[in-house]
Amino acid sequence: MRWAALLLVGVSCAETQTEKEAANPPVEEPQAATFNYDIEIWKDEHAGCPVDPDAGEPSPSPDGGAAGAPADVLPAVRQYARSCYDELLAQNPEAQGQLVEQLWFAPNGDVCAIRPTLRIGLTSAHAACVQKLLKPARFENIPSPLYVPLTYAQKRRGAPYGPPARIAGIHGCSKTVKEPTEATFSYTTDAAGKVADLKVDPWKGDQPALECAANAVTNAPHPASMSFVAHVKFHP
Repeated sequence: MRWAALLLVGVSCAETQTEKEAANPPVEEPQAATFNYDIEIWKDEHAGCPVDPDAGEPSPSPDGGAAGAPADVLPAVRQYARSCYDELLAQNPEAQGQLVEQLWFAPNGDVCAIRPTLRIGLTSAHAACVQKLLKPARFENIPSPLYVPLTYAQKRRGAPYGPPARIAGIHGCSKTVKEPTEATFSYTTDAAGKVADLKVDPWKGDQPALECAANAVTNAPHPASMSFVAHVKFHP
């Protein structure tokens, strides 16, 4: 009888605990939003098309835009390419990021080659849309290559939201890449928006390039108290 009494006591306690939990359900801590995004980087190269020797010096850096282009060229190109972003927004209202296209011109100003050099967050379909729009265009008296940075950032309640729309200096990490390189960066941001505990796993390829990219991501502005997973790929 002693064991029976203990079993009955156990059942009674369990029921009491269950009733208590039902009356006072545990409060779940809010989960930080997690954003997955892509970072794709192409190493600079000559497009192999004829270049006008009298067109002047080319733009020095994709991060710096088009140093050799007239001031009204980039705003006009951005406005022209806006329709591609509008199409992307129709599919994903939270889409944001940066695309940098490299354009090479024939002596008459026709676009003889166009290729992406940097894509952050935005889709490959968006890049293809921009290239299709710009390929028939003509740019007179502009040196090759022309870098066209297209950056789209969104805010929620007046504050940045989602993955970084721009990561300064990350394109320069591709300078030493000689083999296909890719990795997954997982990290969070603190209450001040600073990147914490960034992990690189899995990874393969050029380790210095990935270290450079990790530092660039760490230093980029981020929204506060969120989690991110960045899929990074370098093309040699």
